[in-house]
Amino acid sequence: NLGNLLAHLDWFLEDPAANCLALDWLCQRQLAGFKVLGGDHPRASRGQAISGVEFSKMHHVVTKYNPIAVVDTGNAETAPNWRAAVRLADILIVPIRMREDYLMPAARMLHGLRDQGHDLTNRVIIVVSNGDLPTSPEATALAREYFAAFPQVEIPFDPVINGDGPIRWDRLRDTTRMAYQELGAKALNMAITNASAPAMEPNE
Repeated sequence: NLGNLLAHLDWFLEDPAANCLALDWLCQRQLAGFKVLGGDHPRASRGQAISGVEFSKMHHVVTKYNPIAVVDTGNAETAPNWRAAVRLADILIVPIRMREDYLMPAARMLHGLRDQGHDLTNRVIIVVSNGDLPTSPEATALAREYFAAFPQVEIPFDPVINGDGPIRWDRLRDTTRMAYQELGAKALNMAITNASAPAMEPNE
C-alpha cells in the first residue's frame, strides 16, 4: 500500500533489483484491470502530510512502470503533496455538480492556480456529474461563466453509480458508458499532447 511505498522509496529509486512486480505487490488489482495504490501512510494518524519531494519520488516510481497514473488529490489545496500533484499532472480533471456550493470552490481553485502561474491551457477537463438532482438555470449560468474556457463532459445519472455496491462497467447504461468513453478520449488525447511539454511550474 501507500505506506509501504513511502517507506521503501529509496529502494525503488536506487536498487537495480526493484521492478514492476514489487510495485504491483503493493497495489490492489480491480476487476476492470487497473491497479489501486491506496491506504493510509504511517504519518497520517499524526496529521503529517506527504511532502512535495516524497510525492514527486512516488510519482516517478509509479510512472516508471505504468504508462498512465491517475491521482485523487482530495481538496487540501495548501498541502505540499497536492501542489506537487498539480505541478506534475499532464491534465487536471475537475468534477463539479450544478450547485453553487460545488461551482464556487472549483472556480476559486482554478483561479488560484492561474494566479500562481500555472498554465491551464489545454490541461483542464470539467466533469459534470449531477446525479438525479435537478439543475437550476442559475447554476447553469454560473457554470457557463466560470468554466467556458475548458472542455466539459457531462456524466448522466446512473443507478449503478448511485448505489452502494461496486461499479461494474457492463452494468452501466449505454449513455453512461458513452459519456465515460468521451471523457477518456478527451483526457488521453490531452495527456498525449501535454506529456512532452514542460510541467506546470508555479511562480512560488
